[in-house]
Order: sequence, then C-alpha cells, then structure tokens
Amino acid sequence: MSSSKAIVALIRKDVLLFLKDKRALFLSLVMPVILAAFFGFLTGGGGNKEAAKIKIAVVMEDQHAVSQKILAGLKAESSLEVSELNLDQAQEQVRKGKLAVAVRLPNGFGKTAGDALFGVGKKADLPVLYDPSQATTLAMVKGMLTQQVMQVVSAEMFSGNAGSELVDRGLKELDGATNANLEQRELK
Repeated sequence: MSSSKAIVALIRKDVLLFLKDKRALFLSLVMPVILAAFFGFLTGGGGNKEAAKIKIAVVMEDQHAVSQKILAGLKAESSLEVSELNLDQAQEQVRKGKLAVAVRLPNGFGKTAGDALFGVGKKADLPVLYDPSQATTLAMVKGMLTQQVMQVVSAEMFSGNAGSELVDRGLKELDGATNANLEQRELK
C-alpha cells in the first residue's frame, strides 16, 4: 500500500470515528454557535441598533465665530451627544460620572487659536474635564476635538473674517514699526 493510500485511510477512519461521537460533534459544531449567540445577546450585538453615543458637554464662554463653528462641528459628530452647560454644571456632571468629558471653550479662544496657528500669539488654552476611569473615551473625544479645531481654525484663518483681521493687525504693526528692517518693508 502506498503512503498516500495510507494517509487517506487514516483520515477516513478518523472522520468516521468523529461523526459517530455525538459529544465531539456537539462540542465542535453546536457549542461555538451557542456561545456566540450568548455573547452577542449580552453585548447587544444586533446589527440594527445604533451605536451608543459618547455624552459630552461644551462650556461656551467664547462667542467668537471660531468657537461657534467648533461647537457646531462637535454637535454634528454622529458618535457624540453634546450638551451645552455652564462650568459648574459640567464639573458636577463629570464628577458624578454622568458625563465622560466636558470641553471648555474659554473667553478669547477663537482669537487666540487663530493667532497661535501663525505663531503670533500665545498657545490657545482648551481645558478638558474628564472622568479618569474613561481614558479611552477621553482619547476618542480629544481626537474629534482636535480635528474640529484644526479644520475650523485653518478654514477661518485662510478664508474667513478672522484671517483678514489678523492680516490687518499685522499690517498696522508693520506701519507702526519705527525702525523697520528690510525684511519687514518687503513683507509689507
């Protein structure tokens, strides 16, 4: 008998033994399906359900156009449920665990963010309050927040009123420079 016939005979024998053993069939075929269904039930694994939204608050202390657009962008995020609260309410909600994250847009943020983009001002401060047990959620929210800030600030600075105001301020500063060097005169 050749080696290939011997291998086929061994496989055939093992398959027949496996098919006759009802316990082995049950554990191999039925049990994984039961376990998958059980864990799917526990974790709400129906395909027709909407994913849970992350509850965050935004504390709007700044009424600048940039801040308003950031708020609108966060509200448009499908994975976020955004509410506007004052600082005390937001702190209390985060402390009690009712909110994972609260973002504070401080007064003057819109102007400061635009100036900071071009390096003509101090870094824009964007405080975030969060529940320490929600580190993964914090990382996700910070990512979405960073995306919104970068999109809104860059769009506003390159094609909005805030960019025009920054250019006008820069030109006034150049005009007011008493001992402007060659580079400053060429820039103007």
